[in-house]
Amino acid sequence: MKDISVKLQLSTKEGNLKAFGTVTIAPFQVNCRVMNGSKGLFVGLPSRKDGEKWQDEVRFTSREEQEEVSRVVLENYNSLVSGASTPGNTKAKSATNSSSLPF
Repeated sequence: MKDISVKLQLSTKEGNLKAFGTVTIAPFQVNCRVMNGSKGLFVGLPSRKDGEKWQDEVRFTSREEQEEVSRVVLENYNSLVSGASTPGNTKAKSATNSSSLPF
């Protein structure tokens, strides 16, 4: 069982970027973004443009692992937003959640 640690900061700008930060699944750490898309909030992880397509730079071995990381990041984002007293508040938030990720 691995711990997932998330540190987020709310974005101060209007737009689709709602928060940014890092996800740590020891010993790995990656940058992440919480974005507001046409289907609602989602977690964006590093990617790069390769011709016409975007290629993920972070790959999970299963869909369940990716969904677990997204769930933990969005829970932390929702907790941060519910604790923010004013729009544009940039409090840093850190939380650890035990997960059943096998790596």
